[in-house]
Amino acid sequence: MLNKRFQTFLFITLIIISSKGESADYIKLTQFNTDDGLSQNSINHIIQDNDGFLWIATQQGLNRYDGYRISTIDSPDGILENNSIEFLWEDSKGLIWISTDTNKSFILK
Repeated sequence: MLNKRFQTFLFITLIIISSKGESADYIKLTQFNTDDGLSQNSINHIIQDNDGFLWIATQQGLNRYDGYRISTIDSPDGILENNSIEFLWEDSKGLIWISTDTNKSFILK
């Protein structure tokens, strides 16, 4: 009887240990801030486009992350008089749509 309990205990223990080993995924997180080139430390929205770039909307402008560095996207001809970007969206043609806090929308080509 004791031998049967020990075998059952050992069996359950081995199953638990082996299942934890298989499900342990390693996720690396990297935190970015203004020291890394981000326009602002508070982020309103992030999307990843079809080319793999991350587009980051902040209250101080638009940034793009290529996997190595963060670039600031300047507002051409002052078209974004208020650089507070609230929402980003990529359409089926690969164009990035930008929405500001003043309810204006623009397309980034």
